[in-house]
This record gives sequence, C-alpha cells and structure tokens, in this order.
Amino acid sequence: MVATVKIPQRQLFIDDDWRAPVLGRRLPVINPTTEAPIGEIPAGTSEDVDAAVDAARAALKRNRGRDWSRVPGTVQAKFLRAIAAKVLLS
Repeated sequence: MVATVKIPQRQLFIDDDWRAPVLGRRLPVINPTTEAPIGEIPAGTSEDVDAAVDAARAALKRNRGRDWSRVPGTVQAKFLRAIAAKVLLS
C-alpha cells in the first residue's frame, strides 16, 4: 500500500515576502512510485534568482552584515534548524 502525500502550494520567499515566480510558471512534483502528480513547486527563473540575490545584498548592506556575521556558528545553526523545522511542518 502506498501512502498519498499532497505537497502544499508554495511560493518563492524573496525580500521578506512570499511571491509567485516572475513568469508565473510551476513545475509538477511526481510521486516516483506511482508516477502520479502530488503537487507543484514554483519554477524560478534567472530573474527570480537576481531578485533574491539583490534582496540579500541589500539586507547585508543595511548593517554591513554585522548582525549575522558576528553570531556564533552554533547560534546560526539553531536559527537555520528552526527555519527548516517550520518548513517541514507547513
């Protein structure tokens, strides 16, 4: 028996905001066992990547990167694990 899992609808997280990809395209997520579609993910393009990189650079320039770069690696790991846990639960 194969369990059916539905992938939640997602957007791209850029500049502290969830947004649709620039071209609005999505890619199907296929269950490799049944080959049935189980959801869709945003199909980001180079324009989306450029927007994300620009947002990240702007965020780093706001305080010259002092906040994040001065945080010990163990604390950074704690934040990243908490973000990952929220992504997995949603």
